[in-house]
Amino acid sequence: MILNTTRAAVSSHPQICNMDPSGLKLNFWENGPKPGQFYSFPGSSLAPVCGPIKHTLNPMVTGTSVLGVKFTGGVIIAADMLGSYGSLARFRNISRLMKVNDTTILGASGDYADYQYMKQIIEQMVIDEELLGDGHSYSPKAIHSWLTRVMYNRRSKMNPLWNTVVVGGFYNGESFLGYVDKLGVAYEAPTVATGFGAYLAQPLMREVVENKVEITKDEARALIERCLKVLYYRDARSYNRHEIAIVTEEGVEIVGPMSCETNWEIAHMVSGFE
Repeated sequence: MILNTTRAAVSSHPQICNMDPSGLKLNFWENGPKPGQFYSFPGSSLAPVCGPIKHTLNPMVTGTSVLGVKFTGGVIIAADMLGSYGSLARFRNISRLMKVNDTTILGASGDYADYQYMKQIIEQMVIDEELLGDGHSYSPKAIHSWLTRVMYNRRSKMNPLWNTVVVGGFYNGESFLGYVDKLGVAYEAPTVATGFGAYLAQPLMREVVENKVEITKDEARALIERCLKVLYYRDARSYNRHEIAIVTEEGVEIVGPMSCETNWEIAHMVSGFE
């Protein structure tokens, strides 16, 4: 009697139980592979791949130098706002500085898309850390150390993040300024510069910092602005529009966009490079 009742229900509503009137379930492997074939997982492709796996190994839209200087009670870093597409000054209002949290700032040169990817991950890390509600936050040294591992890991996979990153911060009464490149090479120093700034601005910053026991916030900012002006004169990928990020015990301040006053009156006297 029970079997007859079940068969009657199935015959009247076969779509519910996916059975035929005899009580046998149809399509037992409804979402599985057909006999003799592999299951196609979502997002996977069984199409044959011809040739090697390709990675993006060349930067497209790039930013040039990032400068950083320690001063008494904090750190200052600066970068211009030009995104160069090869030698074309394509994007002229992009920011390459970010506030990580109230104690840490970061600036990056190199491929801008890779910087955006890195920025997105760091922002999510900070959100996840805040949601824990345990009173702790990422210190500048922690962000710097994490970046060394990320950069070296991507380099080891032959798919690097094509950036050189400057991390600055003020935490537990100490200033921190660190450098990480796309190979994972990292160090800490009182002055840091990436790109052409390593050749043109670094000597100017070292001359000031090494000849003074302490430098003030105003002196550090004047030094950074002087170096940015020199880079605008000398570096073809630089631009006269920049931002300055300052971190102290009070927190993080990002100033800008702003421009330096320049003088090209002697430009016509420069010859021999045509």
